Amino acid sequence: MSEHDPLLERAATTLRKETEPGWSTTAGKIIRALRASLTRAWPLQAAPPQPESTSDIIYVTDHVLRVMILRRLHDHLPCRPTRIDLHSDHTRLRSITVDVVAPYDIDLHELSESIREHTHLEVLGVLGPEGTGNITIDINFCDIDSN
Repeated sequence: MSEHDPLLERAATTLRKETEPGWSTTAGKIIRALRASLTRAWPLQAAPPQPESTSDIIYVTDHVLRVMILRRLHDHLPCRPTRIDLHSDHTRLRSITVDVVAPYDIDLHELSESIREHTHLEVLGVLGPEGTGNITIDINFCDIDSN
């Protein structure tokens, strides 16, 4: 979204015409909230559906991959991912960082290996073998859930 977005400009003009006092103090807050609600997506290159087709290039947004990883971890493992960061070099996925809340009294090493395996399988399913390349998957345990 550019600095002079027509939709935001129209909203700002309409709100300035209102007789409500304090527009100058709330304008920045409203515009920041509108901009924060719009999330940008980053394209990640996926393998074409037919490997022999070299002219086809398919892209999947980082949001799609992030949601698919989150869903898989939620459905298959006894942990609660709190953040999934995808790191890319232009359109190539290079690494993934997963922040997790783990249940109390669980083998963290075993859980981290399971998280890596499920994450890698989901990336493989979404981006294909060429899309996965040599990615690294880092796991951060940020909290322990005692419930």
